[in-house]
Amino acid sequence: MKKKVQRAALLKVLPFFIAAGVAQAAGCNHVIDGAFTSSGEWVTCATSKEILFPPVNGVGGAVLGVDQGVPGQDNNLYLIYDYIGSTTPASFFDVFFEVVPDNHAYLVRIGPSGFAAFERVIGNVAPLDQNGSFLLGAGSGWDALSQADLTLANFHAAMGFGPSVLNSHNHPIAEFSLTIDRSGSGGPGGVYSPDPAFWSASEKSSGGADPPLSSGIFGLNVDGTTTVTKMLDANGAPLMQGSVTDTPEPGTACLVGIGVFALVAGRRRV
Repeated sequence: MKKKVQRAALLKVLPFFIAAGVAQAAGCNHVIDGAFTSSGEWVTCATSKEILFPPVNGVGGAVLGVDQGVPGQDNNLYLIYDYIGSTTPASFFDVFFEVVPDNHAYLVRIGPSGFAAFERVIGNVAPLDQNGSFLLGAGSGWDALSQADLTLANFHAAMGFGPSVLNSHNHPIAEFSLTIDRSGSGGPGGVYSPDPAFWSASEKSSGGADPPLSSGIFGLNVDGTTTVTKMLDANGAPLMQGSVTDTPEPGTACLVGIGVFALVAGRRRV
């Protein structure tokens, strides 16, 4: 990050989970607790965006909800991952996103009791383990965020297991929020640039694979709404990570998505 003072030495020196917390929005009253806290928190909120990712070959099967706080009142971006395609409690959720002006990709691993946050330079594909989860640790290219970075980002994250509007049975749900950098328009600083950028999420169940659940280009609009353009592979399935060099405008997302899928598929065959 551009405000970095000192990078943490190794991932292993960071306590694996940082305590989860609660953040509330001025517009839609989001509470980061891993659940649909009220009927107005997401589905009936005027500014929130919900996108369904149908199941494709064992991936997808989730609804992504995105909402930005009211500019001038709330400087946070809010997300919910409603994994309606599963009835098995999750071990963790991984949220991957890019900040193109900062030239970094970020990974937030959300667990039952908190989260851990990492970053890497944009420009190469992050390694995956045999289950398809992001590989962390020495040599992976991921570095733990410094305390200064964490303070600026003000992450809040929580994972739950319960019902939602679209699935009355208990299933995995995760919520996440972080600060938006609105300093370019005279607002407060933050970690996430309003410029179009790639986001994805995946879910890990005990002993199973780590399927991607959602992927797309986010654009934060000045009127407080959020535009999300799906970014899928050649089979119509979500991707684990975005472009390897830069994030495209939404109009070119599909073409880049196909290219990234081919690159990742080729890498997995090695």
